[in-house]
Parts: sequence; structure tokens; C-alpha cells
Amino acid sequence: MKKLYWYYVAIFLPLIILLVLNKYNLISNVWFCISLLFYAFIYRNLTDYWRLRSKNIIEKMSLVKIFLSGFVFKYFKELYLP
Repeated sequence: MKKLYWYYVAIFLPLIILLVLNKYNLISNVWFCISLLFYAFIYRNLTDYWRLRSKNIIEKMSLVKIFLSGFVFKYFKELYLP
């Protein structure tokens, strides 16, 4: 996931799908909230981990650190800027 374009697609596409499904009432509010929490706390942390791993910035054993709050802000420039 070295290309910044694909990283942005990977982080925004599931969120857009969730919002569209909720807007047209294709999923219940409970499932929307559960999915949103999964997206925020698990999916986004894993995509950030994969991006940092593909750029060889962090080690393989740093997966636990990704789930700690504030860890991703340390690598903001590497994650979101070209």
C-alpha cells in the first residue's frame, strides 16, 4: 500500500459505503453503529499499520502499538502526505 491514492481509497470507501447504506435505510441503526465502531477502532488501525509496514517505517511486532491511542499521530506525515 505504498501508493497514497490506494491508501485513501482503502480508508474512505468503507466509510462512504456505510453512510450510503444508512442513508437509504438498508441497515439498521444498531448495525450502523457497530460497523462504525469497527471501522474506527479496528479497520483504520489495521490500514494504518499496513501502510507503515509497506513503507518500512515500523517493525512487524509494532501491531500492538498501533491500537494504543495517539500512536498514529506520531506518523501523521508518513501516513497522509506524499
